[in-house]
Amino acid sequence: MANSSQNDVEDWLSFLEGNETSFIKIYEKYYQDLFRFGMRISYDSDLTKDCIQDMFSNLWNKRNTLTEVQYVKAYLFKYVSRLLNNQIQKNIKSKIKAKELLQHAELIFDFESNLISETSQFEKSKNLHEALTKLTKRQREIIKLKFFEGFDYEEIIEITGLKQKTIYNIAHEAINALKKTILFVFVLTINTL
Repeated sequence: MANSSQNDVEDWLSFLEGNETSFIKIYEKYYQDLFRFGMRISYDSDLTKDCIQDMFSNLWNKRNTLTEVQYVKAYLFKYVSRLLNNQIQKNIKSKIKAKELLQHAELIFDFESNLISETSQFEKSKNLHEALTKLTKRQREIIKLKFFEGFDYEEIIEITGLKQKTIYNIAHEAINALKKTILFVFVLTINTL
């Protein structure tokens, strides 16, 4: 991980100097991860792709004013998260009809269900999904970043802007809540056999 992070910093510095090859390297290395992450925010592939393209376009155009970053991946995730959330807020302010909101909610549920189903056996996925839905939005975000995206705590700090102690507390509470919920579902399943 440290070696990859060091390579990222070298590519970033080279990109800041106008090296197009280094810029393309960063783009190709993180595009798929950014897309998967963005889909968890927007559930809209076109919007996600547009925001990723806008981000890379902005980075290239503003490379002369950018500075060195220690965690390139975390920087990119935070940037695309901000773009997506801003765009989502604009869409909300444009008064989306109630029917469209309901359809969007169904798409969100379907996407999360598919994601969980792919990670393990059907029954475990069902239990995990139920447990995740009982977490707060912030707890789900931290769990997804840590365990689904594989970020370390320093990168999660960069992405969320939260303090280290806050992230540790949220993660600890979320893990405890997941354990209790999954254990409860397991006990209910055994009792029904």
